[in-house]
Amino acid sequence: MSREYEMIPQLDHYACMVDILGIAGRVLEAQKLINQMPMEPDSVVWSAFLGACRKHGEAQLAAAQAAARLMELDPASPERGEYGKLQRFIEQLKELGYVSETSLAHKEEQLHYHSEKLALAFAVMVRKERSPKAINIIKNIRICVDCHNFMKQASGSLCQEIVVRDANRFTPFQGSALLMQ
Repeated sequence: MSREYEMIPQLDHYACMVDILGIAGRVLEAQKLINQMPMEPDSVVWSAFLGACRKHGEAQLAAAQAAARLMELDPASPERGEYGKLQRFIEQLKELGYVSETSLAHKEEQLHYHSEKLALAFAVMVRKERSPKAINIIKNIRICVDCHNFMKQASGSLCQEIVVRDANRFTPFQGSALLMQ
């Protein structure tokens, strides 16, 4: 791209390449590309990577990489390691009625590493206070039933609008009510 077209690759180009490598099952190459990027990966890059890891059974790799990234952002926080805040948030939602949908042959622990949940946890951790803006989560494959239920419960618990855009639909959640499906 640089040699033939004299174009400098931008963040979007890297995100596309991570997504392409991930779709092809070349997760380690996608990870290597992320590590060699000349700029900081954004949420689109991380989302593509986490989705590829989940799709190809590399949830532990994704969790380790994402946890390491969070440690870079705030190394003084002991709660960052191994998505501790996500685990506590899941426990809080369970107290409010959230039940993991494991009927699709998933173990409950595997459901915790779905990219949209990790993206939500990351968004909640890095925000300073409740934002009037919605938390937007975009993914290139269909959201599962468990994640749909999780987002619905999380929106109410956080008193925060969460908008999920997947391959088939745009779903805004506000409070505990689903606005549109």
